[in-house]
Amino acid sequence: MTRIKLKICGIKTTDEAEALKNTEISYIGLNFVPSSPRCITLETAKEIMAVFQDSGIGTVALFQDQPLDMVEEYSRELAVAYVQLHGEESAEYARSLRKPVIKAVAVNPEATADELIRYIKDYPADYFVLDRHEQGRGDIVATGIAKRVVDFMPNKVCLAGGLTPDNLADVLSKVQPYAIDISSGVRTDGTIDTAKVEKCLQTIRTFA
Repeated sequence: MTRIKLKICGIKTTDEAEALKNTEISYIGLNFVPSSPRCITLETAKEIMAVFQDSGIGTVALFQDQPLDMVEEYSRELAVAYVQLHGEESAEYARSLRKPVIKAVAVNPEATADELIRYIKDYPADYFVLDRHEQGRGDIVATGIAKRVVDFMPNKVCLAGGLTPDNLADVLSKVQPYAIDISSGVRTDGTIDTAKVEKCLQTIRTFA
């Protein structure tokens, strides 16, 4: 099977970018959601993007229910590879974007796999991220449900929310998504910890 990708989300500084640019991660996420502690300015994002230039690492800009013209402006100025939507953005909104779309899906613990499959089948996104219902809180997405969604749409579904270097092997033994999306799980005292990133990469290699 193709090796599972690793995306590190919420890069805040050029120091974090420098620490990651020579690793084997596949994507980084730049957060523009005002309510997030990892929200950054457009200028900071430009500085981070400069670090990743020619690195081969894909770049993703995160938004949540923000004006379409702002999303278009930021994604154009940064020349990111993807726009990731974290809110209640409509299908029409997603279709209007000029960049490929990743849609984050907040998975209600009571939701069924069939309900999730119906949703992603009808939503115009290139990839989907299954995340916890409340970001930063609660149990990880049930692996049984995640597996059914991944099996329905191979190479299109990513998994996020509560994942760490310590629980990743157990999760991947049950479900192998296109990518693993981690933010808090690879930080120490709020800053990217490259040892934790490498531990995740080592785990992922065992499932290649």
